[in-house]
Amino acid sequence: MAEQLQKRLTQALPGWKFPIRSGPMGVLASATMPAIAIEVGNLNNDAHVKTLTDPEFQTKLTATIAAGIEQFAVGGRK
Repeated sequence: MAEQLQKRLTQALPGWKFPIRSGPMGVLASATMPAIAIEVGNLNNDAHVKTLTDPEFQTKLTATIAAGIEQFAVGGRK
């Protein structure tokens, strides 16, 4: 799933990087199902703040994530 989302996000949002990392994460430790965390930007970075607060960027980002999750959920695990 992470690879599918990474590919979709990289295509939809050129110039943004979405590296895949694995390992224990406190925020996901209590998850009882498969889970991923998506970090999109850093609010300490002025350029990221401007982009992350842009409604068009938010719409594109969330639509891309939703489409990737939907594809994975319906069995498009390729």
